[in-house]
Amino acid sequence: MADSFLVLSAEDVARCLDRMGTDRAIEIVEEVFRSHGEGRAIMPRKLRLGLEPAGIKGWMSAMPAYVAPNDLMSIKWVGGFSENPSIGLPYLLGMIVLADARTGLAVGIMEASQITSLRTGAAVAVAARHLALPGPLTVGLVGVGVLRVLAHHDAPV
Repeated sequence: MADSFLVLSAEDVARCLDRMGTDRAIEIVEEVFRSHGEGRAIMPRKLRLGLEPAGIKGWMSAMPAYVAPNDLMSIKWVGGFSENPSIGLPYLLGMIVLADARTGLAVGIMEASQITSLRTGAAVAVAARHLALPGPLTVGLVGVGVLRVLAHHDAPV
């Protein structure tokens, strides 16, 4: 069995993301998209758990993934709870569990909402890089939810 299990809190994840930087996040998302297009990613459809029938104003989605030839696989368990802000919690909460892809042994868990927000913003940057027409670009975002801000004066898009 494993000698250690890594647990990253929201603060730990924030420090890692800040250290990683926006440019690297965009590169990683672009590489994952490329891997998916080349058939090197295994990503089943999201499984959504709607809690409304139980009288709970919330939902959770499970999103497993593996990108070859990595040694790790993951599952993101993230959801939204509309009553959370009224009790001092964010609407979007979740976790990512990492496991050894060869054995299935869990090796770590981390807070997921910040990673989700950064990935969403980075995906927009990758899409703009490959799909936008050349020249000046004006973008309007309406109802996008929580995003970790990627746009700044020197961000490559």
